[in-house]
Amino acid sequence: YSQALASKGFKILFLEPPDSSLSEYQIIQVEENPRIHLLQGPPLARGLRFYPPFLVNLVQSKWLLKIESLIDKDISVVWLFENSRFFNLRFATNRLKIYHQVDLNQNFQPRIAASTADICFCTTDIILKKLRKYSSSVYKIHHGLAPIYKKSQLCADKLRVLQSHRINAAYIGNLDFPYLDHQLLASVIKQNPEVFFHLVGNISESSSFFIELKAYSNVLFWGKISSSLIPSLLDKVDINIVCYKHSHQEDQASPHKFMEYLASGKIIISAYTAE
Repeated sequence: YSQALASKGFKILFLEPPDSSLSEYQIIQVEENPRIHLLQGPPLARGLRFYPPFLVNLVQSKWLLKIESLIDKDISVVWLFENSRFFNLRFATNRLKIYHQVDLNQNFQPRIAASTADICFCTTDIILKKLRKYSSSVYKIHHGLAPIYKKSQLCADKLRVLQSHRINAAYIGNLDFPYLDHQLLASVIKQNPEVFFHLVGNISESSSFFIELKAYSNVLFWGKISSSLIPSLLDKVDINIVCYKHSHQEDQASPHKFMEYLASGKIIISAYTAE
């Protein structure tokens, strides 16, 4: 969204997670786009969510004025994608306030976030139905996929592995993710020895899933890779996999990885998803 808005001429200040190692706020320009800046800084106030609402608003409104003073510009739109820190948007007085929920499991303070926003966006009908209890201005906007501004090439050893197998399948995502159906994915790998499986993402090497599958000759664990490498990888594989547990089908309705997979033009084999 930042890249898309910047391409339309808007200037974006992207707030990163709090960093306890910092004592002051700092602004970093994104190399690929001079209209996007990252805002990095320490936690605003520990345990702020437990403060009385009027005090939370006071602290956060002063914080916003401080940020505007730091960048020497007025912020006209506050666009909130999470509801765990700045969930009460009343602090952003006289600005357009947008609450945008893309995951059902982002479920800390959705009621307050939705009811204090001027407009709400979401990615599934499941989330829309929940947010409409708190706001009359809720609209579904499906997941999008930004153009890849920086596409990197795979290293020679990874390319050799991909080229040396007739059928390559890939799963991309956090492999320690509790919603991932490890049992089903392991079963698929064992039953299809003629397919080479590329498992890309964070994984604990002490996990039973890793220990069980590392012995199989048709599996390669890539670990975490740069997002700029993903288009090149998907360009080379034949099959993309989505494998979430049936019990979490609403939480994982319409996974964002579908958009990356579809953009590659390759086959997707997926467990059921509600959207």
